[in-house]
Amino acid sequence: MSDPVLEFGLAEKFKYKRLIHFYEADPMNIVHHGRYLLFCEEARVAWAIEKGIITDHDVKAASMLAVISTEVQHIKPLKFNDQIDVYLQVHRERLRVFIDYLIYNVSKQEVAAKCKTVHVGLDENLKIAKYPQNILDIIEREVWTETWPWNL
Repeated sequence: MSDPVLEFGLAEKFKYKRLIHFYEADPMNIVHHGRYLLFCEEARVAWAIEKGIITDHDVKAASMLAVISTEVQHIKPLKFNDQIDVYLQVHRERLRVFIDYLIYNVSKQEVAAKCKTVHVGLDENLKIAKYPQNILDIIEREVWTETWPWNL
């Protein structure tokens, strides 16, 4: 199989680097399936901080990316001490923000999982809200690739 990082232009996407910790693996040295969404959450928050959506001064901004849907496709198991890169891409359609993730096992040079999350903005009453213009501007500048590696 070819390198998905090169084949799908992932080098141009946001990348979150992480090492799999000992406590994340079970006695068989396999990472529990529930941890994969946590890796995506870490990557999404890192992206939002880098883009200025979430700041120390406005922690309520996190409610602008409330999760309403998740999907994980597990491909190869992760193990303790694996180095992973979580790539993500973002786009918006009306009131929803879509984020695709690719969890790439750098240690083994293989795709471990592909994930998707869908988000909406919430107001202080937890009702769906329009995104502030500054967040719309940030999301609109993101490059979306339709040929994301979902068919690997």
